[in-house]
Amino acid sequence: MDCLICRELEQKLETRRMQFAEACCSASYGVSTKSAAYRNVDMEQARSELQDHRSVCAYLCRKPPALTTRAVHASRRPVAA
Repeated sequence: MDCLICRELEQKLETRRMQFAEACCSASYGVSTKSAAYRNVDMEQARSELQDHRSVCAYLCRKPPALTTRAVHASRRPVAA
């Protein structure tokens, strides 16, 4: 998709995913999972924002359907007088 907003939201989600993975792998994870939990919430929020935008963007950015062969031929028929 060529939507700038989609690309920005995808990048945001990927960043949040990496931060969550780092929090889960950190040495402090064994002591407290609080940081990982916050990162998980951030990641899910970014995922939700992307899904919400895509539901609107896919509708608005949809190209008009191409004419089918049948429709093209029907439009070329002479009109009866």
